[in-house]
Amino acid sequence: MADRRAQVVKRIQQLTSHIIPSVKLSAIFTVKTLLAVLVKPPKPKKLAEEIETRGELEALANVSVHDRRVTRVDKHKAVGRWKVIVKELEKRDLPVLGTGGYGRYVEKEWLRAGELALRHAKDEKARAKRRERGR
Repeated sequence: MADRRAQVVKRIQQLTSHIIPSVKLSAIFTVKTLLAVLVKPPKPKKLAEEIETRGELEALANVSVHDRRVTRVDKHKAVGRWKVIVKELEKRDLPVLGTGGYGRYVEKEWLRAGELALRHAKDEKARAKRRERGR
């Protein structure tokens, strides 16, 4: 029996170019299991699609499935406070999303500029000492 099974699987592999792993080959005893191994449904692109097809979690009241990452904006929209937030930000001339071109903290740049100036001054002193030694 194992000899026939190997022959059948070998011929199917030749005709269809589907390679059956040996782990799955040991579990094949009937034509139905062979077809189940050969004909697989396509894998879903996203986990949300897989969860929707199963339908197990959607029946629960405390579980919600989304097709993309839920952001703070999505949470505010779901509750109904996003319009109020946008109105207040626009009233104060602040950007609604992102930084609005303000960039990083200016104070950090000031501190870095001071550190660079000190380092530059130390390097200049060291160069001046080397020049004096060389004369």
